[in-house]
Amino acid sequence: MQQGFTKTFTRLRHTLSNINMTIYILKKAQLDVECDRYLSILQQEYVKKVVFLNEMNNLQRLLTPENTKVLQNFNLLNQSKSIEIFQRLYLGQK
Repeated sequence: MQQGFTKTFTRLRHTLSNINMTIYILKKAQLDVECDRYLSILQQEYVKKVVFLNEMNNLQRLLTPENTKVLQNFNLLNQSKSIEIFQRLYLGQK
């Protein structure tokens, strides 16, 4: 599970870097109404991804081996099902 988080963080950081670069380029360009609109969309997406990344980081801190063991003991954590749901909801995978 830890490895899955690491891969997710790496992918998200790469995406954020691309978004940030695009925002920088758009700011340097001569902006018209359409460029302003796309810049706004990019900025909103960037903020959403940062919030998501912070939430995932907090979740990772909570899901210590001890905590996951307790959840598994009460059958509250099914690792394969949790990973599948996470990938569907947050990574857009099927």
